[in-house]
Amino acid sequence: LMRKKCAFFTCNCFTGQTDMYMKKNIPGELLKKAIATGSFGGEIPLEAQKGFDKLIMKLVAKRGTRSENAKLHTSSEAINKFAEKIR
Repeated sequence: LMRKKCAFFTCNCFTGQTDMYMKKNIPGELLKKAIATGSFGGEIPLEAQKGFDKLIMKLVAKRGTRSENAKLHTSSEAINKFAEKIR
């Protein structure tokens, strides 16, 4: 992979934690070499959840709406910016 062009993205609601996710899961040398990194936001499909999981997801969604780092939808704008970087 070190000889290839690489770009990394995550899909998560808490985009403020993207750097932490990247550093924890991608080797540093590879991350430094990446031509692009980013987060596309995320979605929480409450209708697919049941019981306790649904309760937890509602709490997370409620907390996320008050957090400026939370994106409870997939961001087309972030995807387009990422695509421009890798062209």
